[in-house]
Amino acid sequence: MPVILLSSILAIGGLTTPNPVIVRSDRLFDNPEIVRGILRVSRNPFFWGVGLIAAAHVVMIGSVAATLAFGSVALLGFVGGPILDAKKARRHGAAWQAFAAVTSDIPFLAIAQRRQYLALREIGWWRIALGVGVFLVVLRFHPAFFGGDVISIVLGSR
Repeated sequence: MPVILLSSILAIGGLTTPNPVIVRSDRLFDNPEIVRGILRVSRNPFFWGVGLIAAAHVVMIGSVAATLAFGSVALLGFVGGPILDAKKARRHGAAWQAFAAVTSDIPFLAIAQRRQYLALREIGWWRIALGVGVFLVVLRFHPAFFGGDVISIVLGSR
C-alpha cells in the first residue's frame, strides 16, 4: 500500500507538472528553471507511478492473469521513460544533456546523488493531497469498480 500511495503522488505530479520530456513540450527545454517539483524526484514521474502501481498489483494478486495484465503495464511504465529519454536526447542534444545532468529517470536517484534536492513546496501540497485523495478514493471504491475488498484484506478482517 505505501508503494501505491507514493505511486499515486508520482503519477498525479507527473500529469500536472510541466515537463519537457512529455510529448509536444519540447519548448520547455528553453526554460532554464524547468527542473522543479516532482521533476527533482524523477524526470518521468508518470511512467514510474503507473509502473509501480502495476508492479504492486502483480505482487499483491500473484495470479497468472494479473501477471500478464499488470505486468505488461508495469513493463510499459518502466521502459517508457528510457525510450522517451533516448528520443529526446537525439532531438535536443545539449539542451537534453543539461536537463539529464540534473535529473534522473529513477525516482530519488538524482537526490541521492546530490545532483538535486527534495522540494515538497515546489511539488505543491495540492498535488500531494490530490495523489493521496485519488489513492483513498480508489481504495474505498475498489470493490465496486474492480472487485476485491482491499481495506478488509489490509486490516486482516477478511
